[in-house]
Amino acid sequence: MYAVEFQTKITDGMIQVPEIFKKTINPHVRVILLAEDSIHTEEFSLESHDIIDELMASPLKINDFRPIKREDIYDRI
Repeated sequence: MYAVEFQTKITDGMIQVPEIFKKTINPHVRVILLAEDSIHTEEFSLESHDIIDELMASPLKINDFRPIKREDIYDRI
């Protein structure tokens, strides 16, 4: 196995491989994606975003919500 490095843009979920590598790369590859930091990754990082605190401050309102009884939990196992 050998590594090839290049920069490209993802278009419609597809990563375009440069022409110079297409003939030498086996169609079965392992991909490691290194993306630049963005607002979205910082916003949802575990260090800066605590979902439990957010849900406690603004609980979800679900129509016809019924908590599961302890007996029902054990019946599922």
